[in-house]
Amino acid sequence: MSKLVQGDKLPQITFNLIDGGSLTLPGEMPTRYVALLFYRGSWSPYCRRQLSSYEAKKDELTELEVTVIAATSDDRDTTVEVSDELELTMPIGYGVTEAQIPGFDAWYGNNKHGHFIQPMEFLISRGGTVYASMYASGPIGRMAVKEAINGVHYRINRRMALSKQTK
Repeated sequence: MSKLVQGDKLPQITFNLIDGGSLTLPGEMPTRYVALLFYRGSWSPYCRRQLSSYEAKKDELTELEVTVIAATSDDRDTTVEVSDELELTMPIGYGVTEAQIPGFDAWYGNNKHGHFIQPMEFLISRGGTVYASMYASGPIGRMAVKEAINGVHYRINRRMALSKQTK
């Protein structure tokens, strides 16, 4: 197995969402782009800051047709509690198990909080193609919201430049 890199197809994954629904990626891409954030858990201050930073840029991301989707190993009640506390509006998957994501080649941690996914983030374009990926083997090393926004701006500008060349 290897880490997902630019140009790879996102492996299929179905999330149970805290709102009671479910979402399957890449088949149910809600917008042109998805920023998919796997986070360690509610107990991680790094994860909480990252989720809050993406929420703070929600309007800018929406303008760029980016939907942020977060996912964690935490149970539903804990995930709802964090979502409410941080006032998150993004879809959040909970209870993600190692068996659900073998094609992602994730790193895992074990500590007093249990067995959990280490951070990994993906920018996915329509059709389920990975545009960017970041993996962390611990709490530090994440795709900042500014990097995600800059990456989408670059892709949009590149697409526009290529369309002008073909006319």
